[in-house]
Amino acid sequence: MLPISKKAEDAVTPIITGGKYELISARYGKYAAEPGDYYHDMFRWGNQRRSQGNMEAIWTFEMEYNRDVNGGTIDNPQQRRNWVPAFHKLDGMVNADSIGGRGNGRLRISNFVKYGLYEKGDIRNSNYNIRRVMWYNKLGFSKEVGIDAKGFLVDKDKGVRNVTLKTGDQVIPHEEIH
Repeated sequence: MLPISKKAEDAVTPIITGGKYELISARYGKYAAEPGDYYHDMFRWGNQRRSQGNMEAIWTFEMEYNRDVNGGTIDNPQQRRNWVPAFHKLDGMVNADSIGGRGNGRLRISNFVKYGLYEKGDIRNSNYNIRRVMWYNKLGFSKEVGIDAKGFLVDKDKGVRNVTLKTGDQVIPHEEIH
């Protein structure tokens, strides 16, 4: 009797090698002109299906929010919200699809995934796929804040220096989120 892994390999090999699928290696779809990378393109709404240019996906699990689905539900599951920090709680940040929508920050990836899993230069580890850097995106935002000795955001006049943050500036994290 064949081991289950061999049965799986035998079943999927003709699909992978049959010429209908190929690894994505270039930007495609409706977001190709926007900043990003081809790995990120595969997971964006409107780019996931074969008819939308995704020639790599063999099976996709898509979510459509705010749609009427016969026999379905429109409010669950909301996995994307679980993984996205609650940016809307930060001054200078507004919800945007480009940063994951309205997150609630219930889950986070491990430090191993963030810093140890991928080799330097691996596209799956780009800032488009694992967000490490954010920019204030609220139009007209401007606020004077303090920066402590470790470089964290604190109240004005409570750090070693004050700075004025504006729309487009890199987000400065708090040491503790209250």
